[in-house]
Amino acid sequence: MKTWQWCTVVAGLLLFTVIAFTYNTDMFQTIDARASQAIAGNGIITAFHYLGETIFVLVLAAVFIGICIVKKRNDYAVFTFATIIGGYIINQVVKRIFERPRPEIADQLTSFSFPSGHTMASLCWILTAVYVLNALYRQARVHTTVWIGATVLFMLVGMSRVAESRHFFSDVLAGWGLALAWFIFCVIVLQRWQQTKNKQSGHKKRHLV
Repeated sequence: MKTWQWCTVVAGLLLFTVIAFTYNTDMFQTIDARASQAIAGNGIITAFHYLGETIFVLVLAAVFIGICIVKKRNDYAVFTFATIIGGYIINQVVKRIFERPRPEIADQLTSFSFPSGHTMASLCWILTAVYVLNALYRQARVHTTVWIGATVLFMLVGMSRVAESRHFFSDVLAGWGLALAWFIFCVIVLQRWQQTKNKQSGHKKRHLV
């Protein structure tokens, strides 16, 4: 177990919690307004929102779970289900707890705004994809640049919601914090599960000998 993992979980939850109870303050209203003014209507950034669409994410989750099952790695199949589907469920529950209205624009969505679902979904599936594929295909080790690229990608998806005026920037920030905390927590549980299985396998082998 690595200390940085728990630190990341705590930091993500702390970021989410702080924003959850302060997004109506003058400070965050100013931050939200400036972020919106900076990128509102940016067509390039807006295009990335498709990577966080519910149907797209669910199909990807099914594909990755199927790959894990074919590879006979049920641990990674459960991990993928937990990170992506679990992350979606968490987002929906939290939205209904806070019930924050979306920015006021014409033809706005009717669902709640806080935290951003696209933001959480994209972070969960992108990091899960990199993590699982790296584990299943070790001959192609993932370098730091890939993780950086994945981070930039899910950040663009989050910012696309601000560019479209579908969310406040504070919705996106909170979504990153909560999703990152959930993803790393799932990694911790997965690693503990794998360690336990390895110990049990070791005991069985020694018993057979």
